[in-house]
Amino acid sequence: MREIVAREGWMLFLRVVAFHLFTLEGLDRPVHADTMLFPLGLTLFVSVVSQTRLLESVGFQVLRTNRGAV
Repeated sequence: MREIVAREGWMLFLRVVAFHLFTLEGLDRPVHADTMLFPLGLTLFVSVVSQTRLLESVGFQVLRTNRGAV
């Protein structure tokens, strides 16, 4: 890499870095889209569950049904 920068200059290096950081095609090579869909889906699931208070409702229903004995 040092030889290429010394021979070609920094602009080639900056173009390569910009391609891999700022384009979807460049990002898809090191980090595949399907790998990123899992954390995205997990984040969406957690946010929906926390906003609807689903776990809180289920927890209180279990406590009421069992009279506090869980």
